[in-house]
Amino acid sequence: MLDEEQRDPYQIFTSPSIAYVSHPAYAEPIRSRLGTFTFVLQFRIQPGSFRTGASTLRETPEDHYVDQSEMEWFTPRHGVHLLYGILVKKN
Repeated sequence: MLDEEQRDPYQIFTSPSIAYVSHPAYAEPIRSRLGTFTFVLQFRIQPGSFRTGASTLRETPEDHYVDQSEMEWFTPRHGVHLLYGILVKKN
């Protein structure tokens, strides 16, 4: 069970799992005349600045590289994230 600090909706939530962050609940596909695309942002996060938690999705996508108990990373801290990529998938 998550404590009050972990439930804070004003935190920044990320995940090390591309399967998780590209789920339609978080990355709604965009349709254009060129096709349907999904976009996600890729971040580096300062070690020790975040906590981890299990998935909050009803059906968590399978990821062989990320344990289900660490699917979400979260922190109330600012300035600990570095955007370094935009990932694009043509569906």
